[in-house]
Amino acid sequence: PDGAYFAPEGTHNYMFQVGTGETMIEVLVPVVPEAGTYKFLQRFGAGLHHWGYACDDVEEEAARLREQGLQQIELGGPDPASITAAFFHPKTAGGILTELVPLRQP
Repeated sequence: PDGAYFAPEGTHNYMFQVGTGETMIEVLVPVVPEAGTYKFLQRFGAGLHHWGYACDDVEEEAARLREQGLQQIELGGPDPASITAAFFHPKTAGGILTELVPLRQP
């Protein structure tokens, strides 16, 4: 499949459908050594980086997870208000980086 270049992370991203539902696997291929994915691969080798869950309301679900003790990772960037995802630290999320994203609307 054709990948899409994601400039903010310096990666080519490839999406693969799993089964007949909405489950997808995203493969990230770092293009530049400054990419977070590149650094992750250098440190840990190939493998699972994070889980992503789609939800109706990212802010509401993120608040619920924080109340349950998960530590949200602050995402920087030039316009933090434009960020639509939320990430939670692996140490508080069962050992795996966890992401919340908005549910895609048909």
